[in-house]
Amino acid sequence: MNKPIKHHYIPQFYLRRWINPSKTLFVYIRGKTEPSEIKRNGLTGFCLENDLYSISNINPNNPTKIETEWASPLDGCAATIINKFNEGQVNNLTDDERLSWANFCASLWLRSPQGLKYISEKLHQNPLSLLNSKEENRDLCAFILPKLDYLKHEVVFTALNWYVERTDNEFLIGDTLPTFNLEINSPFYTYLPIDPKRTFLAFGPQKPKFNDKLRRDFNKWIVQNAKRFVFASSRENEDFILKYLK
Repeated sequence: MNKPIKHHYIPQFYLRRWINPSKTLFVYIRGKTEPSEIKRNGLTGFCLENDLYSISNINPNNPTKIETEWASPLDGCAATIINKFNEGQVNNLTDDERLSWANFCASLWLRSPQGLKYISEKLHQNPLSLLNSKEENRDLCAFILPKLDYLKHEVVFTALNWYVERTDNEFLIGDTLPTFNLEINSPFYTYLPIDPKRTFLAFGPQKPKFNDKLRRDFNKWIVQNAKRFVFASSRENEDFILKYLK
């Protein structure tokens, strides 16, 4: 079997959720004033780096292990859980499913170029050596995040209330995603859009009111923090995107 070379830090299954009924989506690129309309197969060329996981002090003897034994299985679990969200089963997940979803949300930062670089520099050791344990898919994020002082992720996130909000207006996604709302003025602990019209939300004892201003704030964060790419299923937010993607 050929070893993966191109590693996607935004999962392909997740990006494909923004494909519209015409079987395309729109990609806005920083520095350009017109979006590119991309077909499904064209998405494979976005949000990837060659040998991203082959960092010298991260699994040097098996550089594909992060993708084949951690990221890919975790993405498979996340895809199944999103299907449950779509069926209204957000409150009927098992404990293992809740933990898998929490770890998937965290992984969107951990697997990014900036996340892997930060982990490597911060720990000054082999931070992903936990992949050698029998509980690799379950414990990787819980192992790393506390060492980075990046919240007691597993305990806090899985104990919160979860729900899925549907809106009439579109959510955007980009090549940088907000695992936790540490930089967004939001009453929610975290949010992650799961398609153009729905987002996952986690909150504490009292459910905050979701409104369109929060959606716009979320979209603004996505656009301003994008390294290169913002993805949309339509062009309805084009003026908004071009205003902040400078």
